[in-house]
Amino acid sequence: MPRDATEAPAPSILIVDDDDLMRISLEDRLRMEGFETFAAADIASARELLATRFFDLVTTDIRLPDGDGRALFEEICRVNPGAPVILMTAYISVEDAVALTKAGAVDYLTKPFDLDEFVSKARRAVDRLHDLRAAPIVGLDGSAAPAGSGLLGRSPAMRRIENIAARIRDVDSSVLLTGESGVGKEVVARFIHRNSTRAERPFVAIDCAALPSAMVESELFGFEQGAMPGAERHHAGRFEQAQGGTIFLDEVAEISLETQAKLLRVLQEREVLPLGASGPVALDVRVIAATQVNLDAAIAAGRFRADLYWRLNVIHIPIPPLRKRPDDILFLARRF
Repeated sequence: MPRDATEAPAPSILIVDDDDLMRISLEDRLRMEGFETFAAADIASARELLATRFFDLVTTDIRLPDGDGRALFEEICRVNPGAPVILMTAYISVEDAVALTKAGAVDYLTKPFDLDEFVSKARRAVDRLHDLRAAPIVGLDGSAAPAGSGLLGRSPAMRRIENIAARIRDVDSSVLLTGESGVGKEVVARFIHRNSTRAERPFVAIDCAALPSAMVESELFGFEQGAMPGAERHHAGRFEQAQGGTIFLDEVAEISLETQAKLLRVLQEREVLPLGASGPVALDVRVIAATQVNLDAAIAAGRFRADLYWRLNVIHIPIPPLRKRPDDILFLARRF
């Protein structure tokens, strides 16, 4: 039956599976349920489709002929932020399932599985995304409007960032903001925080480039009384100060390799060890990092750790300079 022009568009789902029978079965069933379906038999084909559009849901097998579905999952988080992902596999341990769910996968299915169960999980994931999109987003001045309405700016680039903020409201994955100096990376970071489930908790910003190298670790991780000369009392580091909320690491590429190693451990273990403390402090913090540096080049030059890059670059949001988004000039002039 033709779709009424007044109806909302059908939810779009990308299915990635090299098993022809499984892929075709899922496509046919989802079409019957009213979904718009796209399919790929390998990672390369999936990448081509992901480059052309956003999907409301991606479901992918973990074992694929040209790579690991977990790597594709990480890529989806970056190029299709906030899109729910359901993982399928015949081979998964409880530990792997827990790790992938913590990383942002909304669910997983162990093959063979019941098609009704799959449809139920898909419908639940898409409905949740629809609810997130429908909820108003809040500008920095307290005004509220639907996502993409222009609270950050009138340009397509800033409206896209608004939509991403709506999609990742309750996603705790790290965000990496990139762009030239002055493009508004901290403005975007505060906007993301304000429209997250952590909005009522602290937003703590630290300019890594502005701190003397000797002070970066004590500022980030804190110290106990007597831990070093002049330490007359306990000092909670910025991570502890952001407990329950968001920490914004501006110009993260400026910290030393030694500090990068310690930051990596904090992100991996979700705990921080203040200087002189007898034990670590558990953390519940969302990390947003920003840089104007080309991190690929910094990694190649040995100035930035590749493993830290992948920890920070779960969701990547590039922010173009104002000269590439002239629609925002009048908007910003009026606001200022």
